[in-house]
Amino acid sequence: MMSVIGILLITMMPTSLQGHTINVVPFQSMRELYDYGTDKAIFNNLVMNIVLFVPFGFFVYLMTKKEWLTSIFGCLFSISIETIQYILPIGRTTNIDDVILNVTGTLVGIILAYFFRKLEYFIFNYISRDKS
Repeated sequence: MMSVIGILLITMMPTSLQGHTINVVPFQSMRELYDYGTDKAIFNNLVMNIVLFVPFGFFVYLMTKKEWLTSIFGCLFSISIETIQYILPIGRTTNIDDVILNVTGTLVGIILAYFFRKLEYFIFNYISRDKS
């Protein structure tokens, strides 16, 4: 729940009241950032969009134990955010690249949670057995 609240706080903050833009061409804004953006802008857009959804993927996977379901939740949540950003007059850009990066973050979270569960299983079954 904290991950969802954090994502909503970050993604729903108004940036300007001058209207909003929309990008539905995959990878267009990433190419433009690479060609014309600063290192800080590239980091903020690419890395932060991924990192933002890692905890979401991690915790949803731990709850559901289903990779595909967690991936679908991450995708639907990201699409919902982008849709709300388009509808509300908060000056945000609705961008397909954000959805791609958010789902990538969800997948990274799933991978981390998968290995966390394996480590937890190992610790519980092997290390705790040695102590008894």
